[in-house]
Amino acid sequence: ESTVPMAPPQEENDAEELLPDIPVPPPPAIPDPSLEEKALSAVQNYRLPGNRGTVAAYLEKLYRTQKAQGYTSAWSVEPLHKNTYIVKYRLTKTRMEPIVYVFQADAEQGKLTGALNNITLDLVGKIQ
Repeated sequence: ESTVPMAPPQEENDAEELLPDIPVPPPPAIPDPSLEEKALSAVQNYRLPGNRGTVAAYLEKLYRTQKAQGYTSAWSVEPLHKNTYIVKYRLTKTRMEPIVYVFQADAEQGKLTGALNNITLDLVGKIQ
């Protein structure tokens, strides 16, 4: 009876000894999701010139009709270099040409830094 309780604590101790080694490599990767969130937020909350509101609100309003007709919209974020991220807004429908806005954002500073295709340049104009 006394040997049965002895075995599990020993296994737990082994696990505890291994656990400190496991978390050491991940911490550098932990900021990435928050940086991606910051980059996405910087683009979505960027105020457009001419009192058109934020990028996210404007695109939502602009494509309301298409979305009612079965288009789906999605935001994506991918790292480009250091704190620079590419943020895309895609409006898609089967058998239709997608509408894609490509932004560049500095996640560290939390701001929009570039418009990387013509439709995006037309939308944001000169970035302040």
